[in-house]
Amino acid sequence: MGMREEILSLKDQVLSRDSIDFDPKKFKSVIVAGMGGSGIAGQILSDIYDRVPVIPLSGYTLPAFADSSCLVIAISYSGNTEETISCFEQARERGCPTVAIASGGTISRSSGTVIKIPGGLQPRSAIGYMIMPLLRGFMNIGDQDAARIRSAIVSAFDREAEIKRLAEELASENRTPVIIGTPEFRGVALRWRTQFNENSKVVAYSTFLPEANHNDTAWMPSYDEERFKLIAFSSIDPRINLRIDLTQKITGRKFHVIGSDGTLIERIFFLIAYGDLLSYHLGVLRGIDPLDVSVLSRLKDGLAASKR
Repeated sequence: MGMREEILSLKDQVLSRDSIDFDPKKFKSVIVAGMGGSGIAGQILSDIYDRVPVIPLSGYTLPAFADSSCLVIAISYSGNTEETISCFEQARERGCPTVAIASGGTISRSSGTVIKIPGGLQPRSAIGYMIMPLLRGFMNIGDQDAARIRSAIVSAFDREAEIKRLAEELASENRTPVIIGTPEFRGVALRWRTQFNENSKVVAYSTFLPEANHNDTAWMPSYDEERFKLIAFSSIDPRINLRIDLTQKITGRKFHVIGSDGTLIERIFFLIAYGDLLSYHLGVLRGIDPLDVSVLSRLKDGLAASKR
């Protein structure tokens, strides 16, 4: 598939029935280890699940507190991500219960609970396959919920003409995207930034309200408005939406506000789908291949060669 087809496949990925068997009474904490496109699932889960602490982990080292009371979920689409493998092996050594989510590779061949998901995609395009086992297990998402999530994704894809216009504005004016999330959409804001990085090959910045009102707001009145495009997510919290309005009035800077109706998880997937398609079209307009991440592959090859 091309990149656009991979992005559109999200609507079908969310119908996956894979699920992690999770009982919050059995664990004091959860660590979700993953890098890049594989790691974003843990970021999003940590935003919306609060019965036990969920810690997204991007790196080589498991925190000292991780023990048999901590569930460690390792997500690596390839199954060969060295940072994630390192955390996974440390978890096994310490006696942590583990779950692996991968399409193949080293992690998929480990003993214990392994959820093997379909391969053949870019890791960043397989977010539905990687996050649905978490949502089904932690958030009790069922088939009817998944069908509504799919509808939310389709509603975002149905706005492709609007998405193209926004991409054309970013491309023609060479403006840097500044994504302003909210507490429930911090992971989604990060997703948008990294999708702009990989699909569009542009610099992007992400932050979130209300934290941004304690730092980022200070620079907004003084910057050259033509250099940046401020894109904010509408929140489920009316107080955050008031902050969006007041920040625009006080700074004199207009935000492009994006939102939708539905449950929190439906809104999350709407925004993911919208941002994925936006980053794709911006890449095409810039004359580059959104699918190409060869520079990242060369770095991984260099790291692998250093261990031989």
